[in-house]
Amino acid sequence: MLPSSQRAARAVIAGIHGFIPESFEEIVTVDQTVEYQAYNFSGLVSRIEAFETVLSNDMPEMSAFAVAQIGILRTDDLINRAYRQIAEPLRLLLQQKAEDDISEAGKCLAFRLSTASSFHACRAIETGIDQYYEALTGETYKVSAQGGNNNWGAKTDALVKADAEEKITEFLTHIRKQYRNPVTHPDVVVDEHEAVDLFGASLSAISMMLGATKRLTESKQLLLGLSKDLEEGEK
Repeated sequence: MLPSSQRAARAVIAGIHGFIPESFEEIVTVDQTVEYQAYNFSGLVSRIEAFETVLSNDMPEMSAFAVAQIGILRTDDLINRAYRQIAEPLRLLLQQKAEDDISEAGKCLAFRLSTASSFHACRAIETGIDQYYEALTGETYKVSAQGGNNNWGAKTDALVKADAEEKITEFLTHIRKQYRNPVTHPDVVVDEHEAVDLFGASLSAISMMLGATKRLTESKQLLLGLSKDLEEGEK
């Protein structure tokens, strides 16, 4: 809503809170024996009527958009819950930076900003690469690389040297060559179907890396548990 309508709406809400408290804790302590007469609500009625008047005057100036759905991807989900495309058990490992970029990629895709969507999708994948590398080596990429190249290709090579799963590194190489590298050129405009493909591929790549990270974490925890059991047995 426009500012004038927002102010009128807040006045209505404040009027309602004069009868019904905002917090649940206060609601349950309200005196149930209090009786109200019609005139007690005159102020609230006036605020509602004022809000209706202001809103009707503002509506011709309000911007409203109807966004068509892209394939089977629901517009509301793309705008508000794109990160939920990652399976829930893996979502617990999803870093906030990657979640934010997935969300932005979904929003851009919903509004047909294909190039922007592809940019955010690639950023999300790169965050996933850094997380996976750290799970494999116990170090951040920059620290372990000691000033080496910080590009996607170098990071993928580092994953290979760290014994990353081959299906993951091959998929990352495919995405880099077919999608990511072209997006970095300023003269390239990504088509909608390409952005949809990259969005799906980015979610798949991130899920694969999160799955591998989860397995690595569980293996380390298992080995740690066995080590503790052996130590206690020797004692």
